[in-house]
Amino acid sequence: MSTFFRHVKKTSKPFTPIKLGITSDSGKKTCYGGPGSLGFEKFDAELFASWGVEYLHYANCDGAEVPAKIKYTNMANALNSTGS
Repeated sequence: MSTFFRHVKKTSKPFTPIKLGITSDSGKKTCYGGPGSLGFEKFDAELFASWGVEYLHYANCDGAEVPAKIKYTNMANALNSTGS
């Protein structure tokens, strides 16, 4: 058992590690210059769900052309519509 897990406070629920997480961005490009999800939220959400992604780190590195609240709401709705 790793040092990290020995220091995690015990809870009433067993700890279940994430199997697959991914990073994307709410703009046209990610923080590293790759393609972002802006305008492709539904496509990306369905793709991530088909891969079995359990966690999405959704950054806001690119652009203020659309308010962050709208971009995050669009992705949240797209993720919720996958049923995963």
